[in-house]
Amino acid sequence: MIEITPLILSAATEACVAAILAWSMKWTSPARAALVAAAGTLVTQPFAWHGVIALWGPLGYWPCVALIEAAACLTEAFGYRLGGFSMRRSIALSLVANAASAAVGFIP
Repeated sequence: MIEITPLILSAATEACVAAILAWSMKWTSPARAALVAAAGTLVTQPFAWHGVIALWGPLGYWPCVALIEAAACLTEAFGYRLGGFSMRRSIALSLVANAASAAVGFIP
């Protein structure tokens, strides 16, 4: 089972950051960026949650988190691409939104 609080916090963080980035760079509608970010997070976060649990023991915490975050970034970049963003912008949106979400996740 996935924890609902981290899922909501992650989706909200990524949606806000993607909207702000899209708005500040004048790329497209901030609402579209937020929608794609939230949808991508809702898809990838459950896999990330279970992936960390499964890989923490064999890999150790930081390598596990790095691997899972990289996989989430790549998957969500594909989602941004499907949402109409260029590949370069998709990667930028994914990296920045996921970095913000990961940073929030490390706050005790």
